[in-house]
Parts: sequence; structure tokens; C-alpha cells
Amino acid sequence: SIIPIRLICAKCVIKLAEHDIDASVSYCDSLEIYLNTGCNLAETARLLGVTRNTFLARLERIMRYIDLDINDGDDRLYIQISLRLVKKTAPYGIAEKQ
Repeated sequence: SIIPIRLICAKCVIKLAEHDIDASVSYCDSLEIYLNTGCNLAETARLLGVTRNTFLARLERIMRYIDLDINDGDDRLYIQISLRLVKKTAPYGIAEKQ
């Protein structure tokens, strides 16, 4: 049987994905890029095509959803895996808010 994505992904990532359903800016993509750059603000902003200050403001909004410590290696890995799972299963994993 298939395990529902909501049971294995970090709840904070599910909340970000739910936000992204109706949003013009993807918090999931932004967070994934940020983590993939080693949390480098300037590089993330460059890759997203926004200013550093614009990304910093976005990151502050994203962090309101995150209840895990992105500075902790295990939590960061869990977030990264959850982001990838949500991305791979969208829109089926997070088709609608529950």
C-alpha cells in the first residue's frame, strides 16, 4: 500500500506547500534553493532573480511556517527530503488543503 505523503513529510513543509497552492511565489522552491546553496542569502537571491533584501523578507515569512531548526543537520535533512517528496508528488500529494 502507499503511505500518504502527509504522514511522512515534515508538517511545516506541508504547510508551505498548501501556501503555494494559491500563491504567486513558491515558498517551497525558495526554501529548497536556499538550503541547496548552503543557506547563502546572496546566492539564493541571485538564483531566484530577486534582491538580497527581497529574499530576506521572503525568508522571514517562510520561517514563520518552519517549526524545525534548519541549523540542525537532521532537521535540515528532514526538511529537504520533505520538500523533494512534495515536489515529486505534486499536485497529488498536496492537492488541496485539509
